[in-house]
Amino acid sequence: MKINITKKEYQLFLDMVYLSDWVLHAHSEERTEKEKPIKNWNKRYWL
Repeated sequence: MKINITKKEYQLFLDMVYLSDWVLHAHSEERTEKEKPIKNWNKRYWL
């Protein structure tokens, strides 16, 4: 299966994933060990 999307659509998708992660975890004071790889992934792609 191949999904054809533009770079702009892909960037929008990544932005939505990032924001949804933030909404779900913004209330947390500390990240758990399970969530740390996600935090590192976000830093790598949004700096």
